[in-house]
Amino acid sequence: MSYEINDDLYPATAVCFIESTWGNQTYIGTGFIVGQNNDVLTAAHVIYDGHFGRVADSIKVYPSYDPDDFNNVFYRPNKVEYFPNFDPNNDGYLLAGDFRFLSQAGSELDIALLSMDTNLADTYGSFGIDWNFSSGAVEVIGHPGGYGTQPMYDSGFASKNIVDNFISISNLEINPGNSGGPVFYQDSTGVYAVGIVSTGSWLTAMEGHRYWLENALSSNDLNQTNVPSHSVRALQNSVNEGETASFQVSTNLPAGSIFDYSISGLQVDDILSNSLVGQSVVGSDGTSTINISLLNDNKTEGTEQLNLTVNNVTSSILVNDTSYAINYENIRFELTPGQTQNSPEGRWYFCSIYYSGESDTVVDYSISGLSPQDFQERKWYFDDHDITELTGNLKLYSASSFPGEEGSFYSDEGHYLEKMGSEIEHTVTLHFAGDNITEGDETFSIRIGNKEISGVLLDTTNEDRLEVNGDEDTNILYGGVGNDIFHPQGGDDIVRGLNGDDRIHNSQGDDLIYAGNGLDVYFIDWWHDKYGTWDIENIEPGVFRLSHINAGGNSRGTDILHDVERIEFGINGNITMNIALDIDAGETAGQAYRLYQAAFARTPDMPGVAYHMNDMESNGLSITQVAANFIASPEFKTQYGENPTEEEYINLLYQNVLGRTPQEFEVDYYKDRFEQGTTDWETTLVFFAESPENISLVAPQIESGIWMPV
Repeated sequence: MSYEINDDLYPATAVCFIESTWGNQTYIGTGFIVGQNNDVLTAAHVIYDGHFGRVADSIKVYPSYDPDDFNNVFYRPNKVEYFPNFDPNNDGYLLAGDFRFLSQAGSELDIALLSMDTNLADTYGSFGIDWNFSSGAVEVIGHPGGYGTQPMYDSGFASKNIVDNFISISNLEINPGNSGGPVFYQDSTGVYAVGIVSTGSWLTAMEGHRYWLENALSSNDLNQTNVPSHSVRALQNSVNEGETASFQVSTNLPAGSIFDYSISGLQVDDILSNSLVGQSVVGSDGTSTINISLLNDNKTEGTEQLNLTVNNVTSSILVNDTSYAINYENIRFELTPGQTQNSPEGRWYFCSIYYSGESDTVVDYSISGLSPQDFQERKWYFDDHDITELTGNLKLYSASSFPGEEGSFYSDEGHYLEKMGSEIEHTVTLHFAGDNITEGDETFSIRIGNKEISGVLLDTTNEDRLEVNGDEDTNILYGGVGNDIFHPQGGDDIVRGLNGDDRIHNSQGDDLIYAGNGLDVYFIDWWHDKYGTWDIENIEPGVFRLSHINAGGNSRGTDILHDVERIEFGINGNITMNIALDIDAGETAGQAYRLYQAAFARTPDMPGVAYHMNDMESNGLSITQVAANFIASPEFKTQYGENPTEEEYINLLYQNVLGRTPQEFEVDYYKDRFEQGTTDWETTLVFFAESPENISLVAPQIESGIWMPV
C-alpha cells in the first residue's frame, strides 16, 4: 500500500514532479534524474500530446518536490528527446507492445529525455540504470494527483516481457501523476531504475533504449569546469505589498563573480528599483542574497506571484494585495449539505461564501481544529485556487464583474460562480480523507475576517464501512477509505467509491460508477429485476456498459462501470450468479483464466479458475506461485510430458498457448534465458499466458466478463 515519504532523503530527492502546459491546460507527471549531472527521464506522454500535435509549451521540472514546501525550485529543459508515435490514434490507450523483436510500439516507445543546463545530480543525486533487468522485487516513487502530488512510495514485483520492450508489474499502486516516474530496486551498490511508468499495468523497459540513451546521456553531460550551476531558494512563503522579498542563490561561481537575474510575475511599477532585471555578487560562501523591495501600488489586483530566475532556475514568493478596505458586513457563509454540520471522514463537505460588495476583494481566512492530513489530496479547492495552508487569502468576486443574469452559473478559466441577486455565491469544496487515526470527532472552525462558522469531522476509524443512501433524484454519492455500501435509488446517479472493497447496489436510472481501488462489487437483486435481459459490454479497458431491458421491453437504465471487479446477482442477499470483470492484463480473474488455459491447453473449468483466484486474492499467492502449482499438477504433465527438455518445453508453450510453431530465434531466446538463469519455467509460463498475443487470442472468450460458480 502506498505511503508518503520524505522528499529530502535519497532516492526521493532525485525524483521530479513535472508540470506540462499546453495553452491554458496543465497536466502533471513524474520523472527522475539519471546520468552524471543534467538529465531527467520521464514518459513521452507526460511532455508530448498528440491532440495538440506538439511538445508542451511549458515544462517545469521540480526535483525533491513536496507541495507542502514553499521553496520548491523548478528547472526548464533546454533540450527534449522523445518518440511521438507511442499513441498513433491519440485515443489515450497505449498498447503494451507489438510482440515483435525488431520493432516497438505503444509503451515500448513511451520515453522522453529532458536535458537541463544545470547540474542536478550533484544537488539531488541520480538513479543508476539496470539495462538487463528481467524480473524481481521493485519499488516506485511518484507524485500522483490522487494523493495531492505528495511524494508517494510503494513496492511490488516486475517482470520484463520476453519479446517486447515493456515490463509487467503487480502489487504496485500506480495512479495518474505517477506516469514517467522510476520503478527501481536498491542493493549494496546503489539504486537502479529498471523502467519508466507508462500505464497502470506496465512500464517502458530501459533495455530497448540502451544504445541511444547511453550516447545521449554522455553527449548531454555538462562540462562542469566551464558551465556555472545555480540553485535559487525563496526565503519567505509570502510578503505584503510594500515589504521586501528575499531569495538566496547558491552557485559554483568563484567568490566576487557577478551574475544576472530576472523577475517575472509582477509589473515594473510594482518594484522599487523600477526594473525587472538585475545583477548580484557571489559571496565568500558561494551564496548571494537578493532582496526585492516592493511598492504598495494601491491597485486592486489580488495575490500575485513574484518569480526570480537565475540561469533558467526559478523560485517564487506570493505577494499579498494590501489595497482592500474590506466591509465584512457584505460577507456571510454557511456549511452544507442539508441541515447538518457534521461530516464523516472520507466524504465531501461544502462551505458557501456569499459576497455582496460593490467591487472584487480579497479576504484572509484561517482554519483551526484540523491539519492538512485531514484532507483528501491535502488541498482545499476554492474556484481555481489551490490552498495548501490552513491560513491564507481568497479572492471574492462582485456582482458587477459577473457577466451572467441572476440565478445563472458562470465558469471562466476555472472560476465557478453563481449570481443570486446582489450576492455572488462562491463554493469551497472540502474533501476529507479517512486517515485511519483514532482521534475522536474533531470540531473545526473556518474564520473569514470577524466571521466564523464551525463544523464537526466524525472519526470513522473504528467503523467497518460507510452506508451511503441516495434518493429518487440525481445524486453524487461518495465513499470513504473503508468497505462502503451504496444504495443510489432512482435518478441518474454518480457513485465514487474511492478506497476499500465497496458494494454498490443496482438502481433505476443511467448511473456512472467509479468504484476506485479495492475489490468492488456491483450487486443486482433478482427479487426486483428477475425478468427481462441484461447486456454487458466491455467498451474499454476496465470499463463496462451494463444495460437492463425489462420484460415489457422498456429500458430500466444503462450503467457505466469503472474499475468494478465483480457483478453479483442474488435474491435477498443470497448470491446466485457471479461475473468477474477484472479481465485485463495483470488483473486477477483474467490472469487466472489465461494461466489455466496456458497450462492445460483447453478452456478452463470455472471452479478451477475460482480456486486459483481465491489463492491470489485471499491466500496471498503471486501469479508465479500459482503457475508453479499448475506445473506440479498431473494434467500439466499430460500436455507437456513427464520430464520435457527446455527446448521441448519452449516448443510446447508456443503450440499449446499461442497455437503456432515458434521460429528458431524465439526458441534460442528462451534457451539463452534459461542458461543464464534470468528466467525459470514458472515465470516463462506466466510470460506466455500474459503476453499481448495470448491476451488477444483469449479475449473473445472473456470480453464480457467471466461467469463464475457460486
